[in-house]
Amino acid sequence: MLEGLGELTNLQTINQFVLEKNKGCELKELGGLIKLKGILSIQGLKFCTSIDGETKGKFLQLTSGLQELKLDWWKQGAHNELTSFELDDVIYESVLDCLQPHSNLQKISIHNYGGLKLQHLPRFDQFPSLKHLELDYLPNVEYIIDVNNDDYVSSSTFFPSLEELRISKMPKLVRWCKGTTPIIFPYPFELTINDSSPLHVLKSFHAPNLKALRIGLSDDELDVVPWKDYENLTSLHLVFVSNLEYLPECWQHYMKPLQHLSLDSCENLKSLPEWIGNLTSLTELYIRNCEKLTSLPHGIGNLNSLTRLGIDSCRNLASLPEGIRHIPNLKCLDIVECPILEKSCKEDTGEDWPKIAHIPDLRIYYTHY
Repeated sequence: MLEGLGELTNLQTINQFVLEKNKGCELKELGGLIKLKGILSIQGLKFCTSIDGETKGKFLQLTSGLQELKLDWWKQGAHNELTSFELDDVIYESVLDCLQPHSNLQKISIHNYGGLKLQHLPRFDQFPSLKHLELDYLPNVEYIIDVNNDDYVSSSTFFPSLEELRISKMPKLVRWCKGTTPIIFPYPFELTINDSSPLHVLKSFHAPNLKALRIGLSDDELDVVPWKDYENLTSLHLVFVSNLEYLPECWQHYMKPLQHLSLDSCENLKSLPEWIGNLTSLTELYIRNCEKLTSLPHGIGNLNSLTRLGIDSCRNLASLPEGIRHIPNLKCLDIVECPILEKSCKEDTGEDWPKIAHIPDLRIYYTHY
């Protein structure tokens, strides 16, 4: 970025504000851009190596027109540089202290932040219009809000607009807040937690209206997830959950509202339980890249609401259960890259063909070698 950008005080749009080492504009130039609107992505924050008393300020506090703010300590295309450019924790926090965004923000994304704390930003729940919060690669942060939540009362105003929360690559995360009292998220939203972020953090907040949950790249046991709290969950996606061998038994009691279930690249998944037929609200079921899965349960025939079934890259799945012909609303069946199953489902000659011939939208993509 060119020096002097801060003098363009009527500037309303600048999608990217990129800092570079020993050249270009400085962070303080944001202080003059109070008319910015829409989206602002600040990249290369690792090049802010010092914030002295003269330059220190609240550079975004008056920028009420911004709707989305992305803070990235790397810059696009330079993700391999972080390990060779580590900053003092004080510098990380000083930079945050200068970036006090206006409460009108609807989306906040923080990427590649190496500091220990996020306390120099306003508490995320104090943004009444915040719809999307994304925290990606904050490897040292233990608490998202670094206060004792025993003195931090949840209320009906806690994240009133939140629609999506994404937590990724936060291996040291302990809880949402310090203390023992769970934080309550009273409104419906979608949650993604993946890439080595520990699942036990889910116990630190109560989300009775959580509507969608995605868990990915996790070595944790699913037993640590408080499934009984998710009584209104309608969508669940598990991808690269390496310790998953069998679905948790408690699902048959707590997952009754579930409508969409996706099991993707769960390499140790051995079977699906007969009780899966108890998930009678399920409309879509996708199973992909589960190499150890050799069969599906007969109980699948009790999924009266199921309209779509997708099976992809389950190379050892040998046959379909008799129950599949009894699913009354099954409209679409996709079978992709399942060489043994493809043979058994071959039109007219396959052993399983009579079970599926009635399905209106039947798509079998045959493996070619």
